[in-house]
Amino acid sequence: MSSIVHLTLIVLILTLINFCKSEMKAENVVLALNCGGESFTDSRGIQYKEDMYVDIGQSSEFGTQFEIKNTQDQKAYQTERWAESDFTYKLPISEGKYVLVLKFSEVYFNNAKEKIFDVLIGKRKVVSSLDIYGKVGKSTAYDDFIEFEVKGGKVFIGNKLVENGIDNDKLIVIFKKGERDNPKINAILIVKGSLEDTDYAQFNFQLEELEKEKLEKEKKQREIKKRNSLHYEFEEFEEDFTDTEHMRKSEIFNTFNLLVITLLIVLVYKAFIKPYRTNKENEE
Repeated sequence: MSSIVHLTLIVLILTLINFCKSEMKAENVVLALNCGGESFTDSRGIQYKEDMYVDIGQSSEFGTQFEIKNTQDQKAYQTERWAESDFTYKLPISEGKYVLVLKFSEVYFNNAKEKIFDVLIGKRKVVSSLDIYGKVGKSTAYDDFIEFEVKGGKVFIGNKLVENGIDNDKLIVIFKKGERDNPKINAILIVKGSLEDTDYAQFNFQLEELEKEKLEKEKKQREIKKRNSLHYEFEEFEEDFTDTEHMRKSEIFNTFNLLVITLLIVLVYKAFIKPYRTNKENEE
C-alpha cells in the first residue's frame, strides 16, 4: 500500500515540476499576430503585431463586446480573421524547432456543431474538424499546439515531411472551410523550442478543469430532470388516484340516490296508492 502512495506522490511531484517548467517566455516567441486586430503587448510582454501575412478574408471586432474566459489576455481572443472560403497565412520562418500556437474563441454561435473547419500546414492536416464551441463553449479561450521543425528548407512534423509546408522561407498555414460555416483564427504564435516552452501544460490543465465543471453541470441537470420527471409522474399518479376516488364516491352517491328514490316510491305506495286501492275495493 505504501509503495502505491509513494508512486502517486512521485507522479504528482513530477507533474507539478513539469507544470511549473512549462511556461511561455516572451524571448522564445519569434512571431505573434493579433488576427483581425491591432498590435498590443500581452501580460507576459509578448508583442503581438497587427494582422498581416494573409491573402484574403475579413477582420472582425465582434468579440470585443464579450469577456473571454480562461485567459488573462482578452485582446488575443476578441478580434479575428474569417473568410467564406479557405484562407492562408504565409509566416516568415527560419530553420529550427518550433511550436505553432493557434488561438481561438467562439463569440458568435451559441451551440456546438455550428462552426466546423480544419487547419493545415501545407498539405498536412494539423487540426481536424475543429468545433470551438464544442470544445469549450462560448467566449472561452481555446488553443491548439503543433510542434514542427524547419530543416533544409523543408517542414517536418513528427519526423515526417510536410508537402508544400514552406514557400520562400514562409510557413504555409491554411484555414480550410469545413462542413459548417466559415474558418476563423483569433491569434497566431510561433514559439522556438518544444511544448515545454509554451503554455501547453497549463492550458491542458485548464481544459481538464473546464471539462470537470461541464460534467458536474451536466450531472446536476440530469438530477434536476430526474426529479422533475419523478414529480410529474407523482402528479399523474395523484391525478389518477383522485379520479378513481372521485369515481368511487360518485358510484356510492348514485347508489344512495337510487335507494332513496326506491324508498320514496315505497312510502308513496303505502301512504297513498295502497289505501286508495283498498278503499276502492271496499266500496265495490
